[in-house]
Amino acid sequence: MPSRNWKQQAKDERRNGPLSLERTTPERAVAKIYNCYNLNHIPNPSLLLENAAKALERYPAEVLHKLADPAGGILTKAKFPPTISELVAEAESYIKQTSKNFV
Repeated sequence: MPSRNWKQQAKDERRNGPLSLERTTPERAVAKIYNCYNLNHIPNPSLLLENAAKALERYPAEVLHKLADPAGGILTKAKFPPTISELVAEAESYIKQTSKNFV
């Protein structure tokens, strides 16, 4: 993950427009998700973002895009900032849904 902090990522996200499928990276997806929450109670938010992005590196762009989608992603299910394990579980559920659609 780049050494930029999460506030800079949020500014870049606002400037660059919505997250498109071809530009979806773990870092951008995580920034889009956590920018919707107040992270003041988290001791080191940039470490959380870095570790969350690393945990999501193995998923394809389509899954990351669905995960960060404000209309149907994890934002519609989590009242509080999701933990890394919740992000991974949601990504896994998208993988299972997709695989069922192709069977």
